[in-house]
Amino acid sequence: MGRTRRDESRGLGSRWRRWWSRPSAATDVEPLLRLDEALAVLGRCPHHPQGLVRREADTVPVASIVGTLARGEDFDRLFRPLNPALRDRRERLARAGAAGLSPVSLVRVGELYFVDDGHHRVSIARARDQLAVDALVRSVCTVAFACACLTQTDLQVKAAERRFLECVPLPDPALRDVWLDDPADYEVLAAAARRWSAQHGSTAVAEDEGALDPAVAAAWWRHHVVPLAHRNGCDGAGSIAAAYLCIH
Repeated sequence: MGRTRRDESRGLGSRWRRWWSRPSAATDVEPLLRLDEALAVLGRCPHHPQGLVRREADTVPVASIVGTLARGEDFDRLFRPLNPALRDRRERLARAGAAGLSPVSLVRVGELYFVDDGHHRVSIARARDQLAVDALVRSVCTVAFACACLTQTDLQVKAAERRFLECVPLPDPALRDVWLDDPADYEVLAAAARRWSAQHGSTAVAEDEGALDPAVAAAWWRHHVVPLAHRNGCDGAGSIAAAYLCIH
């Protein structure tokens, strides 16, 4: 005989209470990223100053939902509850079943997603070990790339990366390979780009505060940084930029 809806509800309730009682972010998990803090560090793309560039329905991996627009005090990065007062609402939603839950509303930044509406639904999806949720997604274009592994402790490094990219505006395909662990290394990388530009007879700069022209920055990366990094091997360096600095 198959399990009844009541049996399934009881099973879910037991799993939910066990999951809810796990240790919270205070001991072993990063806090939720806040969208406003992340955008302040990553910088809004100058081509889309308003930030939000489109809205679409999508199926989003639950593991990629790691932030919030306004409720960082209620959940940790795994969307485990930090506020016991919200427990009753989550359990009511959990008993409603997946079919009764509407899509969540998310903002996408790079490989990360921030919850606008649906924190409890994401929390329930985590408790159920769901791999994905239905969502309505708005996307934000940023100067620095938000990789999937980004945490709050990385924001200082990302701020340095954004300042570098404002001075050396690389094309989008290069942004995944600019990661450096030390913020000071971005100043070294920017100085190398300027020296290469001067050595190759280019004085072209963008209109804003002496930044390299995007075409010059792209040429430096494509014709100098990438070949040098690959020729000398970048295994273990972490990124093309890191490999380049190791030998430059």
